[in-house]
Amino acid sequence: MTTEIKHLYIHVPFCNTICFYCDFCHRIYDKKTAVHWLQRLKREIQENCEGSYETVYIGGGTPTCLSIDELQKLLEMLKPYTGKTKEYTIEVNPESLSEEKILLFQKYGINRISMGVQSSDNTILKSLNRHHTYEDAVEKITLLRKHGLNNISIDLMYSLPGQDLAQLKRTLNDVLKLDIPHISLYSLTVEENTVFGKRGIFALDEETEADMYELICDTLKENGYLHYEISNFC
Repeated sequence: MTTEIKHLYIHVPFCNTICFYCDFCHRIYDKKTAVHWLQRLKREIQENCEGSYETVYIGGGTPTCLSIDELQKLLEMLKPYTGKTKEYTIEVNPESLSEEKILLFQKYGINRISMGVQSSDNTILKSLNRHHTYEDAVEKITLLRKHGLNNISIDLMYSLPGQDLAQLKRTLNDVLKLDIPHISLYSLTVEENTVFGKRGIFALDEETEADMYELICDTLKENGYLHYEISNFC
């Protein structure tokens, strides 16, 4: 018996900068490597993809660190397989998302955005080597909604160095004001090959982390979110 594959994930391995906690497959963007990657990816797609997928997810890395031309080439090679796609998601970072890229997403039928926000505290963002402010994230969410891309998910993190329950509560309250339809919250896990791992920086103690998770669950449930999976609320 064979099972029909209904879902497609594309991993963009490039980032403009490396977050100190990140252990995903990634490398610093350079145009020459990106061009070679696109050429190889096109061959893989042609060899392995068929039909139209129910869901397509473009993750990373940071897909929006690609140029407009590179993004268009990527979306064009996926176009034959997205005609009946119900949920078409791309991950974005605030600092590399532009109005031109949003319009490109619309052109190719992308209908869901996953944005890395992590915290509303700019000092914490800087300590993670994030290159955006919380205000940048709010501005880009407003821009997405201006163009009708309202199906937005954001990623937040907790158990971060320098974070306490009061700060996490502020982040939750800040995000609740945005009326985001989907929120993912991940506790910091420090892997040895990350910058944090090499610097000997660790997540908070287990008791504090547990208190933070309880605060997250209680706060979001009280505000109408369904806790449908351990790290996800909608």
